Amino acid sequence: MRLCARLLLPAAGLGLGIVATEGMAQAASSAAVSVRDAASGAAASALPSDASAAPDARVAAQDHAHTPAARRTGPAALAAPPGRAAAPAFHPRLPWDGREAALALPEARLLLDRFWAAGPPVGRMIGVGGVPLAWRVFLQPDRAAERGAVLIVSGRTETMAKYQETVWDLYQAGWSVYLYDHRGQGLSGREPAVDREGRRQHGHVERFDDYVDDLRELVRTRLLPAGHRELRLLAHSMGGAISARLLQQDTPEAAAFGAVALLSPMMAIRGLGDATADGLLCGVARSADALGLGARYIPGGGDWRERDFDGNRLTGSALRLERLHAVYRAQPEARLGSATFGWTVQACAGARAAREQAARIRQPLLLAIGEGDRIVHPQGAQAFCAAWRAADPQARRCGGADGGPWLLPDARHELLIERDALRTPVLQAVLRFFERPQLALPAQELPTQELPTQELPAHPRPAP
Repeated sequence: MRLCARLLLPAAGLGLGIVATEGMAQAASSAAVSVRDAASGAAASALPSDASAAPDARVAAQDHAHTPAARRTGPAALAAPPGRAAAPAFHPRLPWDGREAALALPEARLLLDRFWAAGPPVGRMIGVGGVPLAWRVFLQPDRAAERGAVLIVSGRTETMAKYQETVWDLYQAGWSVYLYDHRGQGLSGREPAVDREGRRQHGHVERFDDYVDDLRELVRTRLLPAGHRELRLLAHSMGGAISARLLQQDTPEAAAFGAVALLSPMMAIRGLGDATADGLLCGVARSADALGLGARYIPGGGDWRERDFDGNRLTGSALRLERLHAVYRAQPEARLGSATFGWTVQACAGARAAREQAARIRQPLLLAIGEGDRIVHPQGAQAFCAAWRAADPQARRCGGADGGPWLLPDARHELLIERDALRTPVLQAVLRFFERPQLALPAQELPTQELPTQELPAHPRPAP
């Protein structure tokens, strides 16, 4: 078992990296002090005049969310017919240039909290085997003027509130936004194999295809009936493999999306050293699963806990990592610990199938991954892009050099909670790609890693 632990701990990037999002509260508080003066001028123009009036962001947001005015101006209940829902009433824009500095200010945090709280309540749908799945939608107030809808498919261990800032950015750019929690994590139900024993933090799944079937059901019952003129898919990490497996099917749900952005997709789990986990590590997990240990933590795994920022493998942004930790402090029921042997077996198989059958995907793709990613292996993304392009090398390009993945030299795993110099170009590339999708995306049209100095044009919307 000692040897097994040594072999599997590197893969605990899906056990302790993806799995127990690492953190640092003290570093963020000192960072907030250091950037307050620099940010106050830029941020002030983007914030509502009354934003500083509420001393406690969470209480103010919760109070607002339960007022009659919030219920009138926020998105309607999830069952509301298309075109009838209103959007959150908070429209001021947070700057792209210096966003981290702005987020260090209480006013900006309050703005995002109020936006999130003014949205609809968490909805419930039933996934494979009766597992309840949590989901939300932020609908644009003018459905005729919206650009379309974006579905966010998250990574392992994650819950919807992690994407608060990203939902804000997509919404402000004119998109309605859907997101949900996978089975076995976040606010969704757990697999019976761990739930019946009270081990809710064990990151487990019985079949990788259950993730895919859940996603297809969400698209079939929620997105397609809503009648959006365009659908886009934004997937991160494990969500990238799940989304790829859906898109490789010949179904109306797979064909519904006009463009797909995959960020740090789990096309190969990182193993020992610079190797992928496909051989030895996945084999060890299969052996343990065959011995009846499938629902048990991998060696070295455990329940969720915060870790110091120094040495974390997820992001270079102390501020955004602290915001992520705050999500799980506020929602302990959403916490997830390390992966189980069974999840590791299923993830290895799902990632392999996703990259090997990539050519079956017909949509335009944009794929970005950090060269410093220690959770998933960039070789998986490269193999996926190579297989996808093989069907039409002249037309199909993933967005990077020579048509391969867009590699960001200094980025880690969490591109959407990275520091501004990395997150901003990635998200703006996604927004441009979603607006003008094409099978051939020349690398020279992608932004450099220099921080843009000009904000995207404001999208017109009616007064609340």
